[in-house]
Amino acid sequence: MVHTLHKKILGGNVMLKIDMAKAYDQVDWSFLLEVLKSFDFSNIFYNLIGECIKSPWFYVTMNGTFKDFFQSAQGLQQGDPLSPYLFIIMEEVLTRLLRNFFENGRIDRFTHPVGVPLVCHLLYTDDLLIFSNGGQKYIKRLVEILTTYERWSSQKISREKSVIFPSKLINLTQKRELLRVTCFKEGHFHVIYLGAPLVTGRLTSRIIDPLVEKIRKKVAGWKFQLLSQGGRLILLQHVLSSLPLHIILVINVPKVILDQINFILVNFLWGEVDGKRKLHWRAWSKIFKSTNEGGLGLRDLHKAWNVDLLNELVGEAITKEIVQTKIPRHNGLDIYVWKPSLDGRFTTAIAWDATREKGDQLPWHKWFWNKSLPKKVSMCNWRAWFQSLATYERVQNKGISLASVCDCCVLKEKGEH
Repeated sequence: MVHTLHKKILGGNVMLKIDMAKAYDQVDWSFLLEVLKSFDFSNIFYNLIGECIKSPWFYVTMNGTFKDFFQSAQGLQQGDPLSPYLFIIMEEVLTRLLRNFFENGRIDRFTHPVGVPLVCHLLYTDDLLIFSNGGQKYIKRLVEILTTYERWSSQKISREKSVIFPSKLINLTQKRELLRVTCFKEGHFHVIYLGAPLVTGRLTSRIIDPLVEKIRKKVAGWKFQLLSQGGRLILLQHVLSSLPLHIILVINVPKVILDQINFILVNFLWGEVDGKRKLHWRAWSKIFKSTNEGGLGLRDLHKAWNVDLLNELVGEAITKEIVQTKIPRHNGLDIYVWKPSLDGRFTTAIAWDATREKGDQLPWHKWFWNKSLPKKVSMCNWRAWFQSLATYERVQNKGISLASVCDCCVLKEKGEH
């Protein structure tokens, strides 16, 4: 949608990024309950939700003295797991208002390829993007919809933070009129929506740099000296590796950014001294493998998916095979089963393992990564197996001379020791 913003069309395309001021705090209870009733929720559910949202009481402290409790008159509690669902149900009213105007032609649509469904807005809780034609009468009707929704729900649009992105083909006079009608500011790309950058041109590494800085700051907050190598491996597997996954799944990240992230992850594993990285005793390509193939179970951001295998899964030959396969009939309900999983359930971890590029199996991996062993012991066993310990022989191979011998046999230290 964003890439077609500047496409030539009568009236021009515009994108509006709406910011709701204190979205959860402004929710009108009576409106929310009326929405639930109109969606035919049961009376038991209706009454239960009413009791939940009206139950909180508050007090304030002035000069160290607690004042009397008082009950709120509106709003949903931040952090309550039920609040986002109730907020989304309430915003369904705004969704239907917008779709009604667009489908009936009262607001002309944003440029769409022929035959694709109508996309007039994207909405997730209080993050709202609206795609519309830039004609003055259409924008005025759009403002009427937002004003109506504000009046019904008690929500307030922050016009200071909301922005409008006009097509570069819209002339200066029309642009000024759009800004006057909406009272929004003019936006400029790039802009962040749900954690992902929106750009109209080529995605450059400069735009993704904040992600690299976020990972670098995360690492800087952890003390290398207080963590064993096994502890660093756990943090890599469960914290750092998951940070870039969301953005990598939704956009095509430049290769230089993936190299930087991989470099930060590997440096964190082997450690740093005074800002200088320590020796890396195992190659990246061998670390980024599953444990049963001799790796550490980390994901290489370059090779998270086997593209050739994915092409086979959705190619014409596979489709033809599926169509021609005769499925035996059985009594009972049909259910989806994910065959690579033992329990038939789909998980992203199993999907990644099924489609990644695989290597040779390591026969002793279950002994190395036994759950009863501390991670630092598993890491030591793994490094010893692959001759990656800092022995005299290995350090000398790195070009560093040491005067070191084994205390037991008075010989130069090797991996066998």
